[in-house]
Amino acid sequence: MAALLVRDPNMEVCPDFDSEPFEPMRLLMRNTGLTDEQAVDALREAWMTRNDQLRDRWTQEADARAAAAEAAAQLQQQQEEEELMREQEARRQQLLLQQQNQQVQPLPPDQQEEGEAPQEPVEDEQRRTKLKLRSFDPNLSVASVIVPRPSSYAINKLANFDYCELWYFTQEGCEDAQRSQRSEADDAFGMAKMGEMVMLRPVASVQASKRVVQDADLTWEQFHYAQRSFVEHVLKAGWPEDHAQSLVRFFVHLENSPYINRENGKQILLTYQARVRRNWMDVMKQSEGAVFNIALINNDLMETIARDLQSVTTANLQRQVSNQSIARSRDPTLTISSFPFPFLSSPNYPPVTTPVLQPTLHPRRTTRLYLRSSRHAAPHHTTRCALTTAASAPRNTLRPASCFTTLHASLR
Repeated sequence: MAALLVRDPNMEVCPDFDSEPFEPMRLLMRNTGLTDEQAVDALREAWMTRNDQLRDRWTQEADARAAAAEAAAQLQQQQEEEELMREQEARRQQLLLQQQNQQVQPLPPDQQEEGEAPQEPVEDEQRRTKLKLRSFDPNLSVASVIVPRPSSYAINKLANFDYCELWYFTQEGCEDAQRSQRSEADDAFGMAKMGEMVMLRPVASVQASKRVVQDADLTWEQFHYAQRSFVEHVLKAGWPEDHAQSLVRFFVHLENSPYINRENGKQILLTYQARVRRNWMDVMKQSEGAVFNIALINNDLMETIARDLQSVTTANLQRQVSNQSIARSRDPTLTISSFPFPFLSSPNYPPVTTPVLQPTLHPRRTTRLYLRSSRHAAPHHTTRCALTTAASAPRNTLRPASCFTTLHASLR
């Protein structure tokens, strides 16, 4: 790798190649058949070409230095904002704990020690720290569409810049959040870790839903609905505008990807979204290394995911075929016929040929089904069959069969 330039080539001046210090160089060039004037012009042109290359390189290095400085400034600003949020959250938790404790009543003046200032009531302190309601517009009506609110757990995840499953922003996830809010008590608290501290927080904000579905297992309709609500709540959580816009482009590229028309295309795109978005969040949490742009789709990774899913599908099919082969090898009486209902053959009974089946429902509940037939039935005789249980059917006149009660057959 070439070393960085230390001098600005824009400030350099072309030397006078017609002067005496360059006489040896002109002499060498005159020996090649050039005149003295042609040699000076060739030297001047070579210097200018080299200077233009150095100027372009200087511009690129300056842009790289500016980008690195901007990235460092953004990282420092983000760290300061995170530190400020942690401090605000710590103060809020302290106030919350004070509200849960029993309020301390001030002592009567005669019981206070001499020189001790009267204790300020806790209610006055809470009144000062209590948030004020914003004023409203008397002429403004509610919006025509109200976006369902996800759970406090999901909103807390976004506020802490943590990875959160898209299921929380689907209709099913929002409905589950409403049910949980109705079932959980407002004074239920759980332990949560904030940096180096362990704090009490409402259970709804620290407990994941038991019904959560991983991103790769979502339906395409759930993904289409959830990503819009997800981006909206990302902006409300205070994410930078660049990050939110990059997420929007990421989701748009996936929805318009040509992979959607391939076999298992939607599953490929959902798996890509789940892996890439989680990796993006993990990289942003790291203190070192560059953070990639999630909006840029990596087709090589997409093909790798497609091959992985195809391998899983092929392995599942092979496993099913293998299980069926094992089942046939363990049950030699199992035969394959052209009927939609399975038969069990036995050497003790005559074979059944050219059957015509009429499936019906039998009013008697059975745990195991049998077909009653007569050994002495004439050819092409219509035999009336009854479905009975194993306990009530004679052993010598029973043949295992499926759920039908009328059979036209030729008995030999």
